[in-house]
Amino acid sequence: MYSVSFVQKVMNTDTPTKVFVIDDNPLDNSISKLLLRRFDHQMIVEMIDCGAKAIDRLTGLTSGSPEELPDYIFVDLNMPEMDGWQFIKAFLRSGLNKYKKTKIYILSSSVNQEDLSASYQHELVQDFINKPLSLQTINRVFS
Repeated sequence: MYSVSFVQKVMNTDTPTKVFVIDDNPLDNSISKLLLRRFDHQMIVEMIDCGAKAIDRLTGLTSGSPEELPDYIFVDLNMPEMDGWQFIKAFLRSGLNKYKKTKIYILSSSVNQEDLSASYQHELVQDFINKPLSLQTINRVFS
């Protein structure tokens, strides 16, 4: 018997919800993936450890099958090579949001008030979430 996930019902779709978590911390990634899959076992969760790799992956998806772009992206702010803000700027510059209206959430341990203010003012950012991700926060995001 086919079982439709909670998120699929809410989003009124038959395809599993796709989520990218962009974070260079393996422990945070493990926690995030475990909780997201606990919330919805059919959810497709891809972990990427660098903003530049995420842009490459997203760009590759648009050239082959843009429908495979994630529905949600959780991005850390403090990463080497390309931080979360640089990732969001590259996401906008590359026009990735014209293919699918991906919801972007900041997932960070930053206590910088400027990061918090900027996230609430940015057109693509849905919310600022303090690490680590929790089931309560996941329920709020997907409900």
